[in-house]
Amino acid sequence: MEERVGAAGLILALAGLLLLGVPIVGWLFYILGLVVSFWGVFRARPHLAWWGITVSVASAVLRLTVSIFIAG
Repeated sequence: MEERVGAAGLILALAGLLLLGVPIVGWLFYILGLVVSFWGVFRARPHLAWWGITVSVASAVLRLTVSIFIAG
């Protein structure tokens, strides 16, 4: 049961990464993935939650890089 929270966080983080170009929906999935993954870290088996946090951080770096190139 505890693994489901981490899996949900990972799925939301991956959806946020895949929806990188969609402004509001992509950010919503990214933030939800980060929050749910962070919540899943404090469960019994946090393996998938750590992957969700990793994907969320990678998504944040990509979002900032794309934003800088678009603005610059």
